[in-house]
Amino acid sequence: MILTLKTEGHFDSAHHLLNYKGRCSQPHGHRWRVVVFVRGDDKYLDKSNILRDFNSIKACWECFDHIDLNEYFGNDESTSAEFLVRKIYNSLRIHHTPLQYKVQLYESPESYAECGDWI
Repeated sequence: MILTLKTEGHFDSAHHLLNYKGRCSQPHGHRWRVVVFVRGDDKYLDKSNILRDFNSIKACWECFDHIDLNEYFGNDESTSAEFLVRKIYNSLRIHHTPLQYKVQLYESPESYAECGDWI
């Protein structure tokens, strides 16, 4: 049987876009909203009957809270929503390869980037 988990969270951080002409090239902040879906067969449940611990999922973005993302990733990276959603997705995948993930990262209530094993 296939199980799907969903969890949400947020983090507040500053950033600016490199090689971009517009207001977002200046330092500014967001309250980023993260939505993560995890899908997997129930044969991957652990001894506690957990497919993936919610706390371990949230740890994949908690390091971004209250920081300057450009400083964190190095000032040569443009920390767009597309860049960050891939970073969160890749950190989820590191040790849990049999599971599938979908990540949505909202930089505002109206705008988000999404990536994952299914869309």
